[in-house]
Amino acid sequence: MVISMINVAIIVSERCQASGVMAVLDLFVAANYCHGHFMRKRYDLFTTQLIGLDTYQQAYNGCSIGPLQSLGDTPRPDVLVIPGIIEAIGSPTRIKSELEKYQAWFETLRKWQGEGTLIAASCSGNLLMAASKLAQSRTLTCHWAMEDVATQMFPDENFDASDMLFDHGNMISSGGSSAINQMILFTIERLVSRELSLLTAKMMLIDPEPIKQSSFALFQPNKRHGDNTVINLQNWLEENFTTSVFIGELAQQFNISERQLGRRFKKATGETPSSYLQRLRLEHVKGCLENSRSPANAIIWDAGYEDLSSFRRLFKRNTGMTMNEYRQRFGLRQHSFKEVVETNE
Repeated sequence: MVISMINVAIIVSERCQASGVMAVLDLFVAANYCHGHFMRKRYDLFTTQLIGLDTYQQAYNGCSIGPLQSLGDTPRPDVLVIPGIIEAIGSPTRIKSELEKYQAWFETLRKWQGEGTLIAASCSGNLLMAASKLAQSRTLTCHWAMEDVATQMFPDENFDASDMLFDHGNMISSGGSSAINQMILFTIERLVSRELSLLTAKMMLIDPEPIKQSSFALFQPNKRHGDNTVINLQNWLEENFTTSVFIGELAQQFNISERQLGRRFKKATGETPSSYLQRLRLEHVKGCLENSRSPANAIIWDAGYEDLSSFRRLFKRNTGMTMNEYRQRFGLRQHSFKEVVETNE
């Protein structure tokens, strides 16, 4: 079976993630090599074209990327890749300002999608997907650090940053930062074959199977809401989460009804007091798994849980991994790197 050349266009924006753009280029170069060298087929399967608003764009790390071709001069590609368009920690105001620059592109992007272009977005590139109405209420992911901002900016879209990748046929959405590697490997598998995807992954030393993005997420408590009572309660929970905590007693301690406390806490933080406590305990356990060799059961008890099996289920549900799997991936190395000492005789 002869496979036709696959044309890929890559959007490069001001404040983009340079490593994401370069990863896309490098992976398609590697795929071409693997397709020719290992599979004994053509070496020019994928062609790539960088497109942007200007001839050069400066990524957020200061690197200049180009030359870029304008959208108007670009024939409809088979694949359009949208890497991160701005830092995942960008404010809603900055993100909105960046997205507004591309409003003139939206109609063309929708037209391309309707005519058969596969659109694949990663990290904050998913917000461009949402802004241009390409998602059509289908689930999107993004970097875990910007899920709240994405949901705030696009309340009609469904953002779920716990997963690394969603495939919707004519649209692929992947998570933050280096998740773009798995997205491109997945795209290669979909358009060509799993064999080529795996060969490319092995050539580039990339794990081809995406794991849940939630295993990387950090709990970021919101304390910029201005409710001093809630802030005081947050501080108390952060200092005492390993003890037995009863919300009713906390309400009495802070001279507020339990119902009113729950309502104010949820409004200010987006969490109930119980879920906030649970997330504090989960972060404590994750930290212990990462930085100690203490037995798992001891870590659970230290975090304030008595029901071991219940907590293990909670941990798997929130991270996508068992505690043992998490420790194997993020914990202390079993053996230190071999030290090489050079001596002059």
